[in-house]
Amino acid sequence: MKYRMLLLAGLTCSQLVWATTDLRVSLGYSDTDISDMGSVQFAQVDDSSVSWGLELGYEYAPGWRLFAGYQDLGHAELQIKDVVISQQNLPVSLKELAPILPSGFTLGLDARLWQHNQWLLSGSFGLYSWQADIDSRVGASRQQSHLSDTDWLMGAQLSYKFNQRWSLLTGYRHYALDEPVGEWRLGAEYRF
Repeated sequence: MKYRMLLLAGLTCSQLVWATTDLRVSLGYSDTDISDMGSVQFAQVDDSSVSWGLELGYEYAPGWRLFAGYQDLGHAELQIKDVVISQQNLPVSLKELAPILPSGFTLGLDARLWQHNQWLLSGSFGLYSWQADIDSRVGASRQQSHLSDTDWLMGAQLSYKFNQRWSLLTGYRHYALDEPVGEWRLGAEYRF
């Protein structure tokens, strides 16, 4: 009898834990604005891209959700014209000029702001530990620069709960890099 009670208690606890765990998959559009470079003229700037993310969440209290995941904000390109950059200063100059759409890991907190029937509005705040590689070519030479940092992220999202397991969501996230990145996203959530 004692073992049955322990087994029942264990199953109940595991159901409570798993009932508040979710997996989110998102697809979006990210963009960044490159800094004002004065006299430098650009032949072509591509500072927006398709983004995607995968996130695991845990609702540890009603209305409060911890999340951790991976977010790829895409790829950006820049072509420069009418400027002379010495080979020696090329990597440093490109780090300052290039738009950055990195990839990396997120860790944060969602808070419920409003709920009505199946609709839920929440706000997000957290950290984004990212990295980006900048490839540059001048003539026959090629340079590669690696950047990495940890910055803040914040956002809001609206979701619609179809049933106990599935929700669709849409939202916006702001990544506070030196050149801030904004991301509009659509996604789906599955609760275990």
